[in-house]
Amino acid sequence: AAAGGQVHGEHAIARFLALTGPQGRGLYPTGDAVKLATVDAWVDCAAAAGLDARAWAGPGAGACSAEERAAAKARLESLLGVLEGRLRAATFVVGEAFTLADLALSHALAPLFTSVLGPAGRRPYPGVARWLQASLRRPAAAKALGQPSLCGAQEAWVEPAAPAQAEGKKKKK
Repeated sequence: AAAGGQVHGEHAIARFLALTGPQGRGLYPTGDAVKLATVDAWVDCAAAAGLDARAWAGPGAGACSAEERAAAKARLESLLGVLEGRLRAATFVVGEAFTLADLALSHALAPLFTSVLGPAGRRPYPGVARWLQASLRRPAAAKALGQPSLCGAQEAWVEPAAPAQAEGKKKKK
């Protein structure tokens, strides 16, 4: 970082790279204060959404209680509803170009759409699903993630597997 400083936190680092790196040009609309603030708000939202998505997908998801998953699901459904309203008629989350908001949100929501939300769970969010697939097809995303496909499970929300019990420990009867 400049002047010997350090940048910590994945979204702070992403903002820094979007502002200073050659690959970041255009991701952070510095010429428009309203767009910049809106991008920041969505990036912050993506941080919370990523935590909620981890209650459903990823390592340790099965260790979350049913109550924790229910609360995470409610927050995610609320976010997806807001995003659907925005993306129903728009290509990008903020403005007319792909920004750091799109990058952060697609990264946070990808595990949810690829391993948890079956077709019935995605049905209320066709704009979000279209946007997410387009975001994941971008060359940099495809290079990093390959070509992930949407979850094909029959369930609307696929419950995570319960964590395996540590070997050598037995349940008490």
